Amino acid sequence: MNEIDLLIEENGILYPIEMKKHADPQKKDVEAFDLLDKIPGVKRGPGGVVCMYDKLITLRGEDRIIPVNFL
Repeated sequence: MNEIDLLIEENGILYPIEMKKHADPQKKDVEAFDLLDKIPGVKRGPGGVVCMYDKLITLRGEDRIIPVNFL
């Protein structure tokens, strides 16, 4: 499925956020972020997957895993 749970826009840059209930984040969780890269004129910043994982880590490129307890 190609959907993004939340888009945050700041200064013309879109920051995609995906929210998951699981604690085992995978690269497939950020695949939909690539859709933004295909839209002409759209600038994408780093994205994140908010989930039950316990560490802030890089998942792919600048996309990160964001532990829910960090919010």
